[in-house]
Amino acid sequence: MSHYFLFLDILLLVLAVCSALCNGFILGVIATHAALRKNDALYLIVALCIADFLLATTLIPYIVLLLSGWRENTAEIDYPSLTILILNLPVVLEIKVNNILTVAIAVDRVYAVYWPIAYKVRRKSLYILGSILIGCSWATFDGTFLMTSTNFTSHPGCAAAGCFTDRPFRNYRGTSDMCINLVAMITTTILLLKLRQLSSAVRSATESRRTIVVADGERNKFRHANRIVASILIISGICILLPSVFSGLGEIFQLPAFQKAGPFVAVGLLLSGTLNAIVYGLNHSDVRQVIRGLRRKTSGLRLIPASFTPSRT
Repeated sequence: MSHYFLFLDILLLVLAVCSALCNGFILGVIATHAALRKNDALYLIVALCIADFLLATTLIPYIVLLLSGWRENTAEIDYPSLTILILNLPVVLEIKVNNILTVAIAVDRVYAVYWPIAYKVRRKSLYILGSILIGCSWATFDGTFLMTSTNFTSHPGCAAAGCFTDRPFRNYRGTSDMCINLVAMITTTILLLKLRQLSSAVRSATESRRTIVVADGERNKFRHANRIVASILIISGICILLPSVFSGLGEIFQLPAFQKAGPFVAVGLLLSGTLNAIVYGLNHSDVRQVIRGLRRKTSGLRLIPASFTPSRT
């Protein structure tokens, strides 16, 4: 069992580095291109990338603590309760921010698909700012609740911070995260079904050559939107919803989930952050075009022949 915990700790470190690099790259691409910075449709994605990037970087001390405290004999693993909970705070904060932003992105897209005219004229900045404030406020409440409801007792043999939290907080977090993720999954499913319906309608609109051209352009947009939505659905379902359900059911049936499974919530969050960045980089048309431009510039530089010194005659 101890080698399983060691594997998870190493996996956490690898995922943290990958998430930091991927999200940092996406943020760098957006920050250095004015057209992307002015695209308010990317602001929620930027907020999610920032949250994932901060989680990956601030969780490094927690991972170092887990690795340094690992013992081959599981019974000898004994982390200091106050230290491990403080270093694990980024996970507690990020899971709520991530959940709220995921719901906000799904609802925003549903609004755009069902009411496109109203969506274009509305002030998106207020919605985006409100979503970020709700996520940060709720995350702050969770962090405060955690630190004020914990007795900071020792838990030998446990290789995850979840063991050190008290039952009231575990019940609250498991239930609230599970409910928010279910809302996100339902909203994303509704959006996916609507996009498929619209894609079928556009595909059948072939009355004239002009209509076909428009349909081809719209079909590409819907295809990319379908990919992003389906990817978010799969990523949220596997990486965030399943760990939340597992944690919540563990508390309901009084199962030692964290003691047996280790830091699975942190693994899910870091994996979600890495995959989200890859999805946005590959499927978001504006970001993808910029990345392709950067690749062409890099390839062009490589094709420039090296300078040489002409021979003397």
